[in-house]
Amino acid sequence: MSLKDHILDHGADDTSILRYLDQCAGRYADSDKTALFDAIVACARFQAVIPDWAADAILTGEGAIARGDLGGFVDLFGKPPTSKPQRKKEALIRQHQRRALALLTAYRCTGGSWNRDQACGAVAEEIGVGRHIVEAILDRHPSVKSIPQGNPSGTFHERVSMKIAMPRRRGRKIL
Repeated sequence: MSLKDHILDHGADDTSILRYLDQCAGRYADSDKTALFDAIVACARFQAVIPDWAADAILTGEGAIARGDLGGFVDLFGKPPTSKPQRKKEALIRQHQRRALALLTAYRCTGGSWNRDQACGAVAEEIGVGRHIVEAILDRHPSVKSIPQGNPSGTFHERVSMKIAMPRRRGRKIL
């Protein structure tokens, strides 16, 4: 579970952050090295003290890198779960999702057909991204396809989307 998902489910109080750090510890114990990085990001974002397990892992890793036992930070923190092109595609989807859904809804309500080439092509051209990005957005939100062509019932179709701000606490002094 990502930090954003955890905050959405449990809030951002100290207890929930400690619970998230405990989850990271469990994942790290199960050989998920990316959990160490997730814990450090959570500590930085919420001005939390790095847990002992994470501090020990970092210091052990630092020594292993210095001795040549580890090749570098990827060996310490683990390889990101997806390839760079996949991460870039996901970033584009997140960046353009709200506008694409609004344009797809408007396209359908003004009489546009659900021919994927036409609908996704028109929206992709309007936004300035590849059609495959708009198709991925449409696939993730199948309810948009249920809007009748031309909206004959006059129903008001609205896509509600929220952007959750990731808080960052400030104010604790560095030792």
